Amino acid sequence: MREPRAFRWRLLGLVLAAALAPLPADAAPAAEPWTGDFADIPSASWKRQWGVLTKGDWGFDRMTPQGDALDVFYGKGSSAPSCGDCPSEGGGQFYTDFRSIGRADLADARTLYLSYQVRFPADWDFGERGGKLPGLYGGPPGQATGGQHGDAWSTRYMWRIRSSIGRADLADARTLYLSYQVRFPADWDFGERGGKLPGLYGGPPGQATGGQHGDAWSTRYMWRIRSDEPKATVYVYDPSMGSGYGEDVGLGAWNWAADGQWHTVQQSVDRSSGTITVWYDGREVLREQAVHEIADIPFGGILFSTFFGGHDTSWGPSRDVHAQFRDFRVSETNLR
Repeated sequence: MREPRAFRWRLLGLVLAAALAPLPADAAPAAEPWTGDFADIPSASWKRQWGVLTKGDWGFDRMTPQGDALDVFYGKGSSAPSCGDCPSEGGGQFYTDFRSIGRADLADARTLYLSYQVRFPADWDFGERGGKLPGLYGGPPGQATGGQHGDAWSTRYMWRIRSSIGRADLADARTLYLSYQVRFPADWDFGERGGKLPGLYGGPPGQATGGQHGDAWSTRYMWRIRSDEPKATVYVYDPSMGSGYGEDVGLGAWNWAADGQWHTVQQSVDRSSGTITVWYDGREVLREQAVHEIADIPFGGILFSTFFGGHDTSWGPSRDVHAQFRDFRVSETNLR
């Protein structure tokens, strides 16, 4: 049977080429490759084959052979062995020594290539922050890992959970400010009921919109027609709601203007206190502690979401309309 796509081995190849002078023309030929498998890990014979050192090793009780492959167990909430509050343990580590297996040619090489295969199940959880994978090292074991620095180096891989624009500082901030400008033409039709405008969000996309609730939150704006006026509100989803759609915060604190002019709207979300603050054209119009259970959910980014609705045509405009947006800015400090 053909193996499912999500479970196929992914080949990782790393060219580790240090910035060193090239070998002279009469240099010795390249060393023969070394290969190793895990069929009898962690037996004494396997350790001799790999040249495993006793220094710096841990987690062999979580490494088990699967044919010639290795299965590693990572417990829920686990981290490095230095973790003081982890509910379980996970992962493992060992150093190998080329010289102890008679491969001084590899130890003395100017350039080495390390290749291996890794497979993550389709339901693999990368966690909230990151983790480590094997690589090469040089120098005394333990002097280039765990915050230790000596006459050594290491080149492990990592995965890190980051926003796609590389701004982890924004994702991890306690408070963010989102500002942008919106313009509704003077003949804009707000419809009979309401609609959505962009805001911030955190957690997995899709788990705080459209009636979906998960470990996520969002703070889009809405207009809602009340007494024939487009009343503004912050339309909040957060994990405390459990089910149903979002909730209005500050409905009527200001009105959206359809006058053909650019208007600046800014919101700040404080994840620690759950406070949302809104400024409209530089004037504070709303401050309320109304977004709950989000302290541990980092900012995901901007949820650019704008439409009439709602989920049926009763929300829609009576004719084709256009609105304009510009000057999106995000900062940890007030943008006014």
